Amino acid sequence: MSPAAVRFGSDQVFYTGTGFPYAGNETVVELTYLYQAAPWLALQPDLQVVINPGAGMPSIYSRMPLKNGVIGGVRATITF
Repeated sequence: MSPAAVRFGSDQVFYTGTGFPYAGNETVVELTYLYQAAPWLALQPDLQVVINPGAGMPSIYSRMPLKNGVIGGVRATITF
């Protein structure tokens, strides 16, 4: 987020009394591990945590800031 965008969010709250101040950043933390289940099969679970998605800016879908999110998945690699 640019400093100007963060100031705009704060000014909007100050002058209109509505909205939410914007955060200065969005943070993503990712954990992953590669497990060799067999010589021909590898499994890789993945977990991501998103903190301050969209830096608290409203979108066309919602005027409220997005909540923190958790995303999980698994990748399978088969070698022939």
